[in-house]
Amino acid sequence: MNYNFKNKNIFITGSSSGLGFEIAKFFHNENANVILNGTNIDKLKESSKQLNDAGYFHGDISCEKTTEKLYNAIKKNYKKINVLICNVGSGKSVPPGEENINEWRRVFELNFWSTLNTIYYFSKILDTNNNSSIICISSICGLERIKGAPITYSVAKSAINSFVNSYAPVLGKRGIRINAIIPGNLMFQDSSWKEKLKNNRDEVKDMLNKEVPLKIFGSGEEIAKTIGFLVSEHSMFTTGSLWKIDGGQVRKFN
Repeated sequence: MNYNFKNKNIFITGSSSGLGFEIAKFFHNENANVILNGTNIDKLKESSKQLNDAGYFHGDISCEKTTEKLYNAIKKNYKKINVLICNVGSGKSVPPGEENINEWRRVFELNFWSTLNTIYYFSKILDTNNNSSIICISSICGLERIKGAPITYSVAKSAINSFVNSYAPVLGKRGIRINAIIPGNLMFQDSSWKEKLKNNRDEVKDMLNKEVPLKIFGSGEEIAKTIGFLVSEHSMFTTGSLWKIDGGQVRKFN
């Protein structure tokens, strides 16, 4: 499939490692100008080198003041961006029933406010004359109750799903499309499932057999390719949608 991303500016938050870096590699291989972001400067520099010295900006996007600084720096260096991918987030939290106000605040800042901060600032420099698009990385935990999943994380991702659906008409009037990717269990470099598989292979295999009809993990590459389609000219009529990629795990119809 020809995506036509050559010379397009793609800003991916939380992209120095993990899923974000997998997405960055895909767009780099499609000849886009990838702009990396992360809170670990050493990882950022290393990831930049792996992508032929891709541009990178160090900072915590969950902090509004930092987001504003990053916005000003990227605007100065790139003028416009074509695609914004909000990838910052983490499913690490306390077990269900052990939440407190501070933990709710921490998890929401990381998984929800990081996305809103990014969209409210960077949508100002999206190139609305050239198929501009936003992708939010959510989770199946935001669609239905997943056994063992932290409640704080699940509610934060549910808020992202609702935001994407509700805010699509607002952005659409400005010529901007927004969609969400809803991944299930993924296996990639630095994935938490790699560690779980190493420590308890039988338990992980049992989970796949019981909960995932396809009985396999998804890959970062598959997520990246789906994003590529959604932000390309092949998907110009798609906005406000939630793209579930979970091997059939979620039982809820959506």
